[in-house]
Order: sequence, then structure tokens, then C-alpha cells
Amino acid sequence: MKKPLYTTAIRESWQIVMEHKVLWIFGLFATFLGQAGIGDLVYKFIILGFRNPIYIDTFFVPKGFVELFILSAGLPLSMSKWFALFWLFLILAGLLFFFVFVAVISQGAIIHSTAQKVNGKSVPDFDTAWHKGVKHAGRLFFINVLKKGLIVFITSLVTLSILILFGSTNVFTFVSFTLTLVFALIVGMVVSFLAVYAAGYVVVEEYSFLESIVSAWKLFTHHPLVSIEVGLIIMLFNFILMLLGFLAIFLFFCIPLSVFWFLAVLTGVVSLKLVGIIFGGLISLTAIMTLGSIFTVFATSVWTDLFMRMHKEGVKSRLVHFIDKIKN
Repeated sequence: MKKPLYTTAIRESWQIVMEHKVLWIFGLFATFLGQAGIGDLVYKFIILGFRNPIYIDTFFVPKGFVELFILSAGLPLSMSKWFALFWLFLILAGLLFFFVFVAVISQGAIIHSTAQKVNGKSVPDFDTAWHKGVKHAGRLFFINVLKKGLIVFITSLVTLSILILFGSTNVFTFVSFTLTLVFALIVGMVVSFLAVYAAGYVVVEEYSFLESIVSAWKLFTHHPLVSIEVGLIIMLFNFILMLLGFLAIFLFFCIPLSVFWFLAVLTGVVSLKLVGIIFGGLISLTAIMTLGSIFTVFATSVWTDLFMRMHKEGVKSRLVHFIDKIKN
């Protein structure tokens, strides 16, 4: 029996996205965890090129939240204000935990729904998918924490190498930086793939946390080329999504804003400008969130579909398939 190509997984995942729009709700929350595959890693390395080298990564915690905490620590406040500030941070931390928890559940729900479809069953309704996500939330949470932690560690190594490189013109330092960067990229890619496959083992096969990690490693070592090829293809789709995002901003923000500004000038009602900003902002934000949600469902479905095929019958690399065709 011939091994299927991963293009089948990509095609079927897109069908799942289009036919089962209820999954978009899960995709909206799952986006908070970052993209399935190597998207998170690439994002981190792109950010390295634009940020201050001393910048500290903060896992799931938004950068502004940490900066607010550091800034408030040096304020000369009274006891009552400190108490109020404490409750503010407690509420924010609670909201953060809630969003992480819902995001993890949503990730599990998407994986379970895709697995059901690949197995020839119907995609479960919202409640069933949600409860399946809740069932696996603990193990999925620790997989995501491990992934985030390792990516933070390797990007920190690269950051340290950049700091050393800035302070030296030695050839050995440049070579060390290059080797560190290559090492970090390789390890980061492997970690990203392992996280995806481990999540599949947890949700689909009901493996424990440690069993899922070990099994994910074995699965990756049997399909390294396929994993890399699919990761790069999804990154290409991600680039297309970014272009669509910029187009959405132009269409849904700039055009309505221009119309309202024109009406403001025509009628003399200055407040119409503010209405245009709010209206355009809300529509463009909704469009971008929808695009992000769709892409998260698509990427997660592709990796889940791929995991199912690798796990059962194996998947053939497109590159290997091309080489075989040349030989024959």
C-alpha cells in the first residue's frame, strides 16, 4: 500500500475549516497559545531582530503586564493604594489564567474534532468538543508550558550571543554566534514538532504526559522531512495570511475612515471623524480576528490530520516522492 502524501492532509483540513465554522470559535481562543508548528519559533526569531537585546521573554504573560508590574513596584503609594493595586493585579492574573485555560481547552477541542473527521466520523458539536478539550486540558497545558519554556530558553541563548557579538569583533565570536543560531533553530523546530505530535497523542490516544513526549520523538524521527516540509508550507500560508491582514486593515479601516472624514468635512460635524475611527477599527479588528481564528483551526487541523496518518500508515515526503519520480 502506497503511503499518502501530506497534500491530502492540507486539502482535507481546509475542507474541515470551511464546513465546520463552529470550530472558528475554538480557533479564536487557541490563537492565544501561538501557532501550531514552527510559527511560534519563527515569530520569536523575527522579534529578536527588532527588539532590545536585553528584552526578557514572558511565556504566556503579555509584555505590558510585566512592565506594569515592574513600574508599579517603584511607586511611593499608600497602603490602601497598594491594596487596590494588589487586587488589580490579582484580577488581571485571573483573567490571564482564564484565557490560557480556555485556549488550551480550545486546542484540545480542535484536535479531537479533526481526529473524528479523519476517522470517518462526524465532527462533534460544540459542547462535546468542549468537554473533550476540558478532559485533556491539564496535559495539554504542560505540553504548551514545556514548549514555551524551551523556546524561551533557546531564544535567550541567541540573545546572549547577540550581546556578546556586539561587544566583540573577534572572528571566533562570530562563528560561535552562527553556530548558536543554527543550533537554536534546529532545536526550536524539533521542539515545535514534538509539541504538536505530543498533543495528538494526548487527545487522540489518551497517552500520559511523559508517554506523549516519548512517542512524539519516535514519530518525528520516522518523519523528519515531512515535518519540516509541512512546517515550511504552513509558514508560507502564514505569510499569505499576513498579506490578507494588511489588506483587511486597508479595506475595513482606511476606506470607512476616509468616507466618514469626507462626510465630516462635507457636513461640518467633526465628531464623524471619531465615529469613522471607531467604526473602521472595530470592523478591521473583527476581520483580523476572524482570519487568525480560521488559520489557527487550519494549522491545528493539518498537524492533527498529519499526525493521524503518520501514526497509522506513514506519510511520504513530497521531496522523496519527487526524487523517486526522477529515478523512475
